[in-house]
Amino acid sequence: MENINVFIDKEEINKLFDEEKYKNCMDKKYFEYIVSNNKIEYIDKYLKYSKDRRLIESLVFQNKVVLLIDKLTVRVENNGYTGELENSGIDNIRVSKEMVNKYHDKILTNGVFSLITLEENIDKKYKYYIEKIEVLEDINVNLEDYKKYFSRRVRKYRDEKSIVIEGIEINDEEYDSISEIELILNTIGISTKEFTFWEKILFLVRLIPLCEANYNLMELGGNGLGKTKTYSMFSPECEIVQEMSVAELIYNRQSKEKGLLAKKDVIVFDEINKMKIDSNNEKIIPQLLNFMSDGQTTSPRKVISKTSLVFSGNVMGIQARLEKNEKDIFDDSHKLEDNAFFDRIHFFLPAWGLRRYSRNIHGSGLSKKIFRFDYFSKVLSLLREKDYSDIIDERQWIIRGKNESEREVKAIRKTVSGLIKLTHPNKEIDDFTLGAYIAIAIKGRGLVNKFLNNKNKK
Repeated sequence: MENINVFIDKEEINKLFDEEKYKNCMDKKYFEYIVSNNKIEYIDKYLKYSKDRRLIESLVFQNKVVLLIDKLTVRVENNGYTGELENSGIDNIRVSKEMVNKYHDKILTNGVFSLITLEENIDKKYKYYIEKIEVLEDINVNLEDYKKYFSRRVRKYRDEKSIVIEGIEINDEEYDSISEIELILNTIGISTKEFTFWEKILFLVRLIPLCEANYNLMELGGNGLGKTKTYSMFSPECEIVQEMSVAELIYNRQSKEKGLLAKKDVIVFDEINKMKIDSNNEKIIPQLLNFMSDGQTTSPRKVISKTSLVFSGNVMGIQARLEKNEKDIFDDSHKLEDNAFFDRIHFFLPAWGLRRYSRNIHGSGLSKKIFRFDYFSKVLSLLREKDYSDIIDERQWIIRGKNESEREVKAIRKTVSGLIKLTHPNKEIDDFTLGAYIAIAIKGRGLVNKFLNNKNKK
């Protein structure tokens, strides 16, 4: 197992990040990597002019070369590789073939956050040249190593908890232990000290689309609950959209570019209840339904993808509507408010069961040893390739009743698979916890059925 620093003290990182000197200087997950690897001087030396295109151009003109911090993405163009810097917007860069080969898959898809040596290029078409970068994020994450790190961290919790049970007192300040759920939620900046078990579970479910392929989640509730904030942290794995069109999601005929389904792990439809689908975009609906069911589209291009979909909205009074057996879910009529759409939702997350964002539960009271966020986000992406629902079969749990359809069973299995990936990545889960996860999955799918039953009442 490679000896790398995958754990951090997030409270110390947060304090440093909030200093005026570093406040919002970059995406926090990259900041965590730089600080934890003792390279914070890079920020002081190289970031100050990295976002100003005119300043960069001047420095290259004067010195022929400049070191800067940015995210480099590469595309194939004119029988070579052309680079683009995300922050500065410089895009006429020739990139060496050798460097692209070294970071091939990553640099050609999501890009690589790096310390970049930007040089003057004699080619008039491409003013700049890049031959050397120092990567400032983990790009070679190993899932087996993660499982060992995870087990080792939680084992400390188990060992110390057994000592407490034996009656030996431990000073709270020295009690550096953590459960599986707390380790995950603390890693994304959520303190669980004031949470009920159900609240913890709802926050975990929010993460399932990030680690479970082709997972369809719906979350409706009031504002200020962080429904999209969770996913915005995971950029570039996630894309938050506020409109729904064939060109954006599937294929743009004019630009001949693939849509988001071919590029992202998760697409979040924000304010789904207010999303207008006019006559021009109405043809997206059958393709969306096909994708939610089978993971593929047929028009205007066949797209096979593992992207998960999250449908989020600020809708008040959902709980009351459920209890009163009302037919309508959204405040106004909506083209997606029909049986075919809701039946494809794997879990309905009742956001009214969560409390609003506050410093008591977000960003304070975290464990001193949790996963570095850039590392954790890549782990979740790797877990998407795995299916943990086979544990249900191995333990001979039966979740099919007389009335459960194939779609119903699939939804429950996918939710259970996601929860196990998050809290028991090594699959060493006890029967009690497995039973609890199955019950939770049934409850989340049961809310979908409640909506469907209400709508079908005469």
